[in-house]
Amino acid sequence: MALKRMFDAAAMGKHDFTALQNYELIGSGTPFPFDTLTSYDAVAYSPIRNKGDWNTSILQARCDELGVKTVSFPWLQWNGYFPDVGDAPAPHRWTYQRLACLAGNGATLDELRQVALDPDGFDALNYLEYAFRALSEHESGLDFQIGEFIRRNFRDRRLFWTPDHPTLALYTYVQKQIAQRLGIWINAFARHEEPHSDALIILPGVKRSLALKFDGDVYRLEGAPGGAASLEQFLALTLQLSGKDRAQAAG
Repeated sequence: MALKRMFDAAAMGKHDFTALQNYELIGSGTPFPFDTLTSYDAVAYSPIRNKGDWNTSILQARCDELGVKTVSFPWLQWNGYFPDVGDAPAPHRWTYQRLACLAGNGATLDELRQVALDPDGFDALNYLEYAFRALSEHESGLDFQIGEFIRRNFRDRRLFWTPDHPTLALYTYVQKQIAQRLGIWINAFARHEEPHSDALIILPGVKRSLALKFDGDVYRLEGAPGGAASLEQFLALTLQLSGKDRAQAAG
């Protein structure tokens, strides 16, 4: 939806853009509307490879049969800022597994803070290269890649708010790549808001280890009231959530 909004706002000339959320179709068991493909001049998509009838190899084959132009681009997820990231209880979505484990085993706020500030605490440089290798595997064979753009820019400006929510900087690059391949002129002066309001904190130790040049110590939940949480508030929340987990296990 973010890319659709950006194309709606910036594409020059007469165009009509439509977006489908694949995960919503898959989650509801709704078949992909292949019968609508003839009404499109082009389809841009991120690959799905393990969901049976929703696999985009089927979409690509149908587009080829119908003569519909396609542009394939990577799923926009990269974990390089977030070593040891894992799922958190709803509605929080993401957390750091090591911090959650320490909190679950009775660590204090001071102990969590020491780990969060330690540049060696999460082996961030090795995890960074792992994240790039994983991305390289996922984007192999697609019409364009994002890995080199990320490698050139990830230290100078934040490119992901969470592992799967890019910032406007990355979306702008992706929009440009799609537009070039489809012959769509983009108004360079169009203004866009950040597409996502959530943010997973980049731990201070990780920031030092990766030599990041921007502030990353904010935590926000998308759609939640109130402002951003600080590192101290994030660590306190980690303790709070681990306490709930222990209580549920005891119950």
